[in-house]
Amino acid sequence: MHRSRYVARLCAVVAAGVIFCQVGVVQASTEDLAPMLANIRTAQNFPGAAAVVMKDGRIVAQGATGVRRLGEGAAITADNRFAVGSVTKRMTVYLVARLVEDGKLSTDLKLGEVLKDISMRDEYKGVTLGQLLAFTGGIAGYERIGPRITPELFDTAGTLAEREAKFAQHVLNLAPAGAIGREAVYSNASYMLAALMVSRVMDKPYMDLMAEYVFRPLSMSRAGWGRPWQADRKDEPWLHVARPDGHAPEPDMERPPEVLFRAAGNAHMSVADMARFAQEDLLARRGKGVLLKSPKLWTTIGASRELDPGDRTVHAGGTPWLAACYAVWPLHGMVAAIAVNGGSPDDAACKAFVKEVETRFAPMTTSMGTNIRNAVRQSR
Repeated sequence: MHRSRYVARLCAVVAAGVIFCQVGVVQASTEDLAPMLANIRTAQNFPGAAAVVMKDGRIVAQGATGVRRLGEGAAITADNRFAVGSVTKRMTVYLVARLVEDGKLSTDLKLGEVLKDISMRDEYKGVTLGQLLAFTGGIAGYERIGPRITPELFDTAGTLAEREAKFAQHVLNLAPAGAIGREAVYSNASYMLAALMVSRVMDKPYMDLMAEYVFRPLSMSRAGWGRPWQADRKDEPWLHVARPDGHAPEPDMERPPEVLFRAAGNAHMSVADMARFAQEDLLARRGKGVLLKSPKLWTTIGASRELDPGDRTVHAGGTPWLAACYAVWPLHGMVAAIAVNGGSPDDAACKAFVKEVETRFAPMTTSMGTNIRNAVRQSR
């Protein structure tokens, strides 16, 4: 155990959606999660991780383990940035929910109404924004991508807007991947189209909207886009590919698809940022969100699902080179988040962390015998 400074904020939300706070500092006891994370890392042999646990909006435990890049000595810290994969989808849903609650958007908007300049099959013209977020729009999945199997994602000619329109037209002229309105087919492209619709209606880029309505208002100060490590951010973790014989640093190369799929899984942030979002998720379920006030709106938009009262919900994102998740325990007023700078097959790191957190901080939940359920599947 060690002492840390806990920042208490008395906040007011203004019409622009920005939170202004008066800040006071009080002492709080914070448990070090490093030993727990080190045990999980040893068992699963990933490069490194950071995690945080919050109760009633206060950080009660945090820590980090491992290295930023295998073969180098720099240690991961609790405030490092991590790629969060499909956890981004939950934040995209939150953006839409905020805009709907503000009366600026409707989930009943149709592809054919908003993307009038893009030719598409007739079946897709009636697909709504809500169906795209719920994966029931029949959109191709694009879970496996590569220059040979999905060359349309690697066409970098033109501006970003032109690339988006070109890819949208390609996707919307494919045969439906499932029965529209009836069958849920997990799809990264579905969230790309949803973000394109939102940007068109709001006349503002998706990333700018996320900053305005999600990141800044929720004080997610280290949230951004793309790989955490960049030429101007060399103190951030490198991602590592999970292989049968261990992890290896991923190649340093351009990844054109990630810009198109940013709404599906391209965000990065600290685990504290992820926990702040998880705390808003928890409060919004109760109709007491800092920004979002409608629990019905929050729990019905998108592909997430509510579990029985007292259970926990886990939202996870993962690829062969990253793993991240946050969990919400409504009865305990508790949230937790973990991120790994390497792949974790079958969400193993997340599952082990959530189990440990329940045992240590919410023993009642463990006795219920519930299983960890991912409300957002991995983006592959």
